[in-house]
Amino acid sequence: MRGMRLVLAAATSGLALAACGSPPEPREAPEPLEPVLTWYVEDDALFVRAQSGGCTNESSFEPHVYLTRDWIAEIELERVEDDECEAFMPNGVLLRWTREQLGIPETAVIELENPTRARAPRAG
Repeated sequence: MRGMRLVLAAATSGLALAACGSPPEPREAPEPLEPVLTWYVEDDALFVRAQSGGCTNESSFEPHVYLTRDWIAEIELERVEDDECEAFMPNGVLLRWTREQLGIPETAVIELENPTRARAPRAG
């Protein structure tokens, strides 16, 4: 009888430990940010040259703005509308968002987090 209690105790403690030690559910990895051709800030606006088949505009992207303690506005542009047009546009399309549209203070530095194929010099 005593041996049976030990087996039962070992079995139930193993279940309890298994429940406590189970790893959390894996999260889906976020979609990688779409590369842009180039970007720059001029006249209090963010200009981004994005790849396009002829149907890309500002509403094709959702900007996510994160203001750091160092007063840097880090922007991620998430493509929310695919461009399925077939125009030949090797230079893409130039898109523009103002500080006001993005909710970025005048004194904050703007940085785009999307991968960039080429970087235009900053104005100023």
